[in-house]
Amino acid sequence: MIEPQIDSDFNSDSEITLVNLGRILILGSVLMLIHLVLIAVDILGKSLWVEKPGYLYLFYLHLLMILGMGSLLLTGLFLRKSSSKRIGILHRAVCLSTGILVTVWGALVSTADQFIHGEITVFLLTGLGIAVSIYYSLSESVAVFGLAAVVFLAGMFGFVQNPDKLQGHIINGSALTLISFTLSRLLYRARKRDIANRVTIENQKNELTQHMHEIQEQQKRIEMELSIAAQVQEFMEPDPDALGGLDFALYTKPSSEVSGDLHDFGRFNENEFFFLIADMAGHGVPAALLGAITRNSLGRLDLSSMGSGEVLLSLSQSLAPVSKYLFATAIYARINQKNRTIIYSNGAHVPGILLSPSGQVTLMEPTGSLLGLDESRVFDEIQISFEPGTRLALYTDCLVESHRGESSSLDMEGVVEILRASMNRPPREAMDDIVNRLIGIAGKKDFPDDLTIILADLK
Repeated sequence: MIEPQIDSDFNSDSEITLVNLGRILILGSVLMLIHLVLIAVDILGKSLWVEKPGYLYLFYLHLLMILGMGSLLLTGLFLRKSSSKRIGILHRAVCLSTGILVTVWGALVSTADQFIHGEITVFLLTGLGIAVSIYYSLSESVAVFGLAAVVFLAGMFGFVQNPDKLQGHIINGSALTLISFTLSRLLYRARKRDIANRVTIENQKNELTQHMHEIQEQQKRIEMELSIAAQVQEFMEPDPDALGGLDFALYTKPSSEVSGDLHDFGRFNENEFFFLIADMAGHGVPAALLGAITRNSLGRLDLSSMGSGEVLLSLSQSLAPVSKYLFATAIYARINQKNRTIIYSNGAHVPGILLSPSGQVTLMEPTGSLLGLDESRVFDEIQISFEPGTRLALYTDCLVESHRGESSSLDMEGVVEILRASMNRPPREAMDDIVNRLIGIAGKKDFPDDLTIILADLK
């Protein structure tokens, strides 16, 4: 049977009443049609009214059903149209009256049938029919089936003369009434449970939707904040024009919105300049914050008067208070093109590469430990002489180390091979070769870790 859609704000009693009204309209319409046919049959068999008065009683009962059910149908239609979402006492009265009308009518018909066939079948059918068709509360069930039982018993005691038949009708009618009452209670409770479960599920869905909305809003705020942080990082990057006259290329690619890699460069005078690359442990926001501390500390140093070891030691000391679970690697190189020397210090960072025009490779190996772990740890300084036209490559470990088992990086030999193959081309073209080879290995343009690469041709 098709039931109307219910507003989720209704309480269970209101919902049940509205469902009942929908069922009553269908049930009542069917009963009206049946009784119109029965009226016609009664009129055609009018000659039996005198022979068996029970047929005359049935005729009146059919008229009673048409008049009573017609009135309830009209009232029910009016209530559904005028106040379908404001369930009140009139709605419930129509539902209760329908049950009483049908069951009491069944009791009267069975009483009238004692003058014809002596059966109580109609009483049994109407009781079961109402029990399975309309949901009634305890008090309503008592009224519907109790009143019908009283009318039935009165009819049986008043008009059944045969003691054995009377006893049989009383037993069957009472048993059927009890069964109908019990069935009505079971169905009503089942419906109440269904409504309670549906409301619970609806509330959980609403809560989940609300939580999802809050998560989405929070995600939007986080994305906006990360976007701002990325813009701040970009703003804080050194100006490439600071190394005017030097042919070099820079590539940076964060693995998330913000980067845990740090790079800096600058010129001390016409002949001297420096490069710094640092790699904070991990990536994302924690690494970016550690990088911000490092950059802030770097900005307070007088780099022109400090050796490379002193620079890394100062950075390590600035990270020590906040690096209980975080650390960094870094390589700092000071280049003098007049003397053609590089003085560098490497704090557990991947080796830098110096490739001479003749193809000779010099690795700038680590000269100290991780930054932030020991405030007193010294970073040694190493001086290297270079030929004019030597190419310097500094980078973070994403270039040469696989991450989380992914084959997403070159190895040292692969980087040197590309540098050699592109030695006669500008650093920017060599950078394109390296990045394209890395993308080809990873199979995607995103890398599992932050990546920074610096290529510079030394005069």
